Amino acid sequence: MTTDLMELLAKHRAELAAEYAEKSPAICEQYGLDAEKNECMVRSLINAHNRLAICAGCNGDVPNCQQVQPVIEVHGKQITIYDVECKWGYRDRMLRFARKFVPKRYAFKGFDDYEVTEENRRAIGMAHWFLQKGDGHSLYYHGGYGTGKTFLVSLIAKELVIKGKKIEFGNVPALLDEIRRTFNDPTVSAQQVLKRYLDCDVLIMDDIGTEKVSDWSVVTLYQIIDGRYNAELPIIFTSNLTPEELQARYAEKEKLNAGRIGSRLAQMCYVGSLGNRDRRKS
Repeated sequence: MTTDLMELLAKHRAELAAEYAEKSPAICEQYGLDAEKNECMVRSLINAHNRLAICAGCNGDVPNCQQVQPVIEVHGKQITIYDVECKWGYRDRMLRFARKFVPKRYAFKGFDDYEVTEENRRAIGMAHWFLQKGDGHSLYYHGGYGTGKTFLVSLIAKELVIKGKKIEFGNVPALLDEIRRTFNDPTVSAQQVLKRYLDCDVLIMDDIGTEKVSDWSVVTLYQIIDGRYNAELPIIFTSNLTPEELQARYAEKEKLNAGRIGSRLAQMCYVGSLGNRDRRKS
């Protein structure tokens, strides 16, 4: 062992001894321990208290943190110390889960990455309101191509997952294709797929109105919207069309259910415009 290493180890031992002398009296008094007889436990408690002090001021970016924090449990004379996942660890775990269904382009984006303009300011405010104080109402975002609709609802989806909400996130043409494929698949029924869309905490229907419109598609979308409307479960829509334009498009094929959809959207949705500036061309 080199002289430098020996000196470093000696310095480290001296620092630990000084810390023990400083902190052990308070720890022993708090937990009813003896500094000599219970030295191992006292040192473990000092370490746990040191870590908890760091956790108290943590903002999620403490270097080399394993995203866990200590818990100290006392049952009579029995003291147990163990680690649990901290709130930042939970947040990261939920974000990793959310990235499995949020479009890859937006998987690692946050609200700080979303450009706020006069055109979309109200729509972004609606997103924050929904996340903080949602009262069961749905959201309907419309705007031109490339205005950030899918980007915005992806950000909402990730925050909802962090809050523990069960989410279904689907592009409407793909959603309808999933239901249609069950017609030739004996292992799954359309009702099983519809149940997922009807029962989740929040359903995100991206790009509604871009699907090929048919009697079947309008009826199917009405089933989903009406089911969630009656259950008072929210939907977040994005579309290139306003709700009125969407109803008119559906009415070309299925006037009755198009009207029913339009009526429900009018009652259940807060509507926000993201304007018409194509960010992809900026």
